Amino acid sequence: MNNTQILDSLFSQFIRLREADEYGMVECITCGERMPWQLAQAAHFNSRRHLASRWMVINVHSSCNRCNVEMNGNLEVYRERLVELYGEETVLGLEKLKSEDVKFSKVDINQMITEYRKLVNELKSVL
Repeated sequence: MNNTQILDSLFSQFIRLREADEYGMVECITCGERMPWQLAQAAHFNSRRHLASRWMVINVHSSCNRCNVEMNGNLEVYRERLVELYGEETVLGLEKLKSEDVKFSKVDINQMITEYRKLVNELKSVL
């Protein structure tokens, strides 16, 4: 695995773990289905191809496979939920990031790997 893949994996674990309750269960952001965090997916509102928001915590939430893959993110409902969570202005700002051209250095990626590895280990220790 290259460092971007390592970061993606750690970030995905972090997203799902941060939303897990004391029993390790998460809820799909769009349909509400409950599942163990290990079976959930980390669904990006803005696609991962948009680097400006790829690792932004407000852009990624737990989702079931049906909503994230089969329904291509269920984006209309996803957007509604984001507005409920963060407000319309924040969601408009998030959507605007799709047009931003951002590059991350190796140092940036490595710093995020270190940060998310620590956070994942902390969250796993309390489950």
